[in-house]
Order: sequence, then structure tokens, then C-alpha cells
Amino acid sequence: MVVASAGSREPALLEEFIDAFGVWEEARPYLHLIASGDEMRLVLALCERPATTEEVAGRLGMPVEEAVALLRRAYLRCVVDRVEQEGQVGWSPGTFHGRLDHFAKYENWDDIPAGDRRAIDRRTQVLSVSHVEFGSGYRNDVAALAEAVHAVDGLLCVDAIQSVGALRVDVNALGIDVLATGGYKWLCGPLGSGFAYVSPRWRDTLEPAVVDFGHLAPTEREAVWNALVCGAEYPMGRAPIPADGTRYEVEGLSPLLFKGLNASLSLFLEMGAEAIEARISELVDDLIERLRRARVEILSPADPAVRSGIVTVKVPFDLTQTEEVRRLEDRLRTAQIVAHPRGGGLRFAVHFFNTPEDLDAAVAFVAELWREAASA
Repeated sequence: MVVASAGSREPALLEEFIDAFGVWEEARPYLHLIASGDEMRLVLALCERPATTEEVAGRLGMPVEEAVALLRRAYLRCVVDRVEQEGQVGWSPGTFHGRLDHFAKYENWDDIPAGDRRAIDRRTQVLSVSHVEFGSGYRNDVAALAEAVHAVDGLLCVDAIQSVGALRVDVNALGIDVLATGGYKWLCGPLGSGFAYVSPRWRDTLEPAVVDFGHLAPTEREAVWNALVCGAEYPMGRAPIPADGTRYEVEGLSPLLFKGLNASLSLFLEMGAEAIEARISELVDDLIERLRRARVEILSPADPAVRSGIVTVKVPFDLTQTEEVRRLEDRLRTAQIVAHPRGGGLRFAVHFFNTPEDLDAAVAFVAELWREAASA
């Protein structure tokens, strides 16, 4: 760790920094994520008052060129901020103290006050996040993440494979720039199906990694086809592509997959996302209550605001061992229960078509595992 090694060579610097900012014991192991040794000296030099680049160089006893490079790095990492000082650009310590909270005080992103969300810095171009964590079912505060990454002109890319089909997902309200999901999980579609969304803000600037015939604008397809027929060359790399979503589509996709996904989406649209989410929430409430009565430890959040359709429970198996995982999977197959070892426990995915009898079977299965473990 940068600061740990720097601190062993420069304990006085480390102690001065800790004293100046009141860094508590629990947060000290995370200091290397906040500031390097050079950045600590820089921040301490700016504690009394903001300074120009030349003043920073003088305070640190370094050439102006080195001070410029250090200030640029520190600015990109949100260690310092630019300020206007009598018509000149000056520098002051960044309000980065809250970043320590992100690593050492708060467990979840949405618990962090908006002003402290400094873990995303000015170099961030893309933030990729799962809407729902596949192991615990925890629902990330995507809107808060969007606010933070958009503040530095970044792009928010969301993996929604564990949310679309179980939860209402409003890409506009959540501020999502790019969303990708598969059809074979909560949407109950065919394996290999799925779709993506790109917001209008980025649609005409994000170019596909590969350009093929399907990406071309209709007016260009004839020219390309004629070139193929007569053996002429055509500069595909400079070919104009559509400005809408078809620029991301690829050739050769199976029409059977589209047919299956279309049938699934038609059913979900007929039922309505709001009704599906309400039904799943009702079943999850019921499952959590049954598990509590059976004294089974629940690893997933119970708060409706942050949970999803996933309920993961603790089981008496060492899931770090492959043989133990296989043994649990064998028990599941024998009991004809569809659930999977995930996130350090056994994950149940509750969908609208499940019944109270299904919940009874799931709870009885886990309770029996614990009874066997207790008597062994």
C-alpha cells in the first residue's frame, strides 16, 4: 500500500496528515486510496490558505514544472480543487474527507451523503454497475450513481439482468446511459436472447467496435453490395452508419430467439411491470417471514427499498470447497428445488409464478439441512 510504505519511511508525514484531518483508526488502512505521499505533502502545504501554482512550488521546494504535474494528478484524483484567487487560478485541498467514509464508514453506496461521493473522480469516463447484485439481491441506488458519474461527465452502464423482469426499470428516471440485459433470466425468454439500451445523449457518439453490413445506412448498402459483386473495394471503416439503435445491431442473429423473446415480452407487457414487482415483493415478504420463523439466517437485505426478488440464506456447507458445492447441488436436484449456491449461501429467485407451496418447500429444505447438521 502506498501510504503504508511511505509511512514506514516517513512516519512524521503520515502522523502530521492524520492529525491535520482527524483520520480515525478504522479509516487509516484506506489512506492509500485517498492520497499518495506527495499528495499528502501538497494538501498539508495548502492547509493554511489556497495557493497559486508558483506558490505551491515554493512551499514544496520543487520546480514549477514538477508542481504543475503534481497538481494535475491531484486534481484528477479530487485531492485538490481549483479556485479563483484575485483573478488567478489557485489551489485548495479537495473536500475528499468523505471518500474515507465511502471505504471505511458506510457499507452501501446509497448510505453515503451526496456531498461525500468523491470516489468517482474527474478521470472517470464509464461507471459499470449491476442494478441488482446477483449474490445477495441488493439493489444498488442507480440514480445516485448516475448523479455522481454525470457530475464528472461520465457514462453510467448498467447490467440489469437481475432486475429487468422482476423490477420496474425506468432508464430515464434512473439516469441510465447504457443498459444491457439477457432474456433468459427474469424475463423467462430463450437462452442467448437479450437487448441493450443506449440513451439519446450517447447514441450518436458511441460507435460500434466493429462495422459490418447490418450497420450500414440503407443508402450505403447498395454501394457495398455492388462492390462485392464486381470485386471493387469499399472502405467499410469510413462507411456512414445510422444514428439510431440499429447501429449496434449485428448480422446473423437467430430469428427463433427473437420469436421466443417476443412471446415472453408480450406476456410481461400484458401483465404489467408494476403488478409483477408487487407480486414478487409480496412473495418475498412471505418467504422472509417463513425463514425467520424457521430461524434460518438470511443473507439478503430485508428492506423493500433495497431488496429484489433474490433471497439468499445461510446453509451448513463450506461453499469455498468444490465438493461441498456439488453435494449441495445434488441435494437440490433430489429435492427438485431450483436454487443455486451464490454469494456465500443458497440463492432463491422468487418470481411471480411461484406459489406459497413453493415457499414451504424451500424453507423446509433449508431447515432440514440445518437439522441434519445439528445432529451430525
